[in-house]
Amino acid sequence: VGKVKPGFGGCHIGTLGGKEACVSTYMTLHLSGSNYDLISSTLKLLGSERKKSLHTHGYFDQYDDFMSHDLSPVSSRKIKQSLLPSNKPRRLLCHDMKGGYCKDSDEAYRDVFTSWQCIDIFCYFSHHFISIPPKVWVDDCAKNEKVCLGTLITEGKLGIRNGQKIFQDPELLAEKLARVCVEFGFHGWLVNFESPVPSSQHVTKFLRFLTAACKKHIGENSVVIYYDSLDSRGSVRYQNCLNHVNKPYFDACDGIFLNYWWNGDMILSSLKLAGTSRRFDVYVGVDVFARGVKYNAGTGCAVATSFLQNLGASAAIFAPGWVLECGSGKNKSVDEAKIEDSIFWSMLFKS
Repeated sequence: VGKVKPGFGGCHIGTLGGKEACVSTYMTLHLSGSNYDLISSTLKLLGSERKKSLHTHGYFDQYDDFMSHDLSPVSSRKIKQSLLPSNKPRRLLCHDMKGGYCKDSDEAYRDVFTSWQCIDIFCYFSHHFISIPPKVWVDDCAKNEKVCLGTLITEGKLGIRNGQKIFQDPELLAEKLARVCVEFGFHGWLVNFESPVPSSQHVTKFLRFLTAACKKHIGENSVVIYYDSLDSRGSVRYQNCLNHVNKPYFDACDGIFLNYWWNGDMILSSLKLAGTSRRFDVYVGVDVFARGVKYNAGTGCAVATSFLQNLGASAAIFAPGWVLECGSGKNKSVDEAKIEDSIFWSMLFKS
């Protein structure tokens, strides 16, 4: 696990499906199929895909590309308001599958995942700087009345460069990110700094700006969650619990997604520190690939989720597409894989 990002491992980034389509003059959108929604209705897809008149939500790898994206009017789309339960633990599905924006992540897994009753938040994750959830997932979340999140992540040298630009004017980026949520109809962001930052104060300021901007544009039900990646100096050092080091980040937004290398005592102390009013805002990470943890992959995660259920703690399930990639649903028909995925979720969260 040493060379794999412990927070969000398994990066599979590259041009998907061998297709590339130029979108406006500012970005290149990689496509793997013809049935997705373009990043904005105001942009035109060039080339053979134009005739399909179907579009795709997309991703941005560069800060400048994202900031150059023209937004539709702020009132362009009414967001389905989905309330998070306030009196019980919550469950977050973090969908990282084969790099995202491909048939496996946005068709195959969508075809077999039916256990919406098991989750409260759906987060679309990829290793691109900014990931906007594809329309099919946004629509599914709205239909099932679940909160839908995109992801902002910084990694490696490019992440450092993007990070430097973020902190030059954090309020400007926060405003743009909130308005993108309105444009595409989702509820907020998972924020994951896995490149060093100048200081922790830079991050807390950005999280406050982003949380406030989302509340202003989306409503009080917007959600901004910080991933547990930094120490108090701004270096990448996973805490695996809520403590005095990362609590300022937690206090600046709507929740924290804890890294996966926790134990029982760490979770107990996390819930105590969060307090009665915010204990359910602590989402304890469970990696379905089981990297660097004591439980096994796949349904072996039930050891972790059962423990969290008994404590009354919220859980964040990372990369459940494992069922199709590596597990019992691999190489199965849609109907067979659907059954296997339902079994997986029923094992994780027994009623």
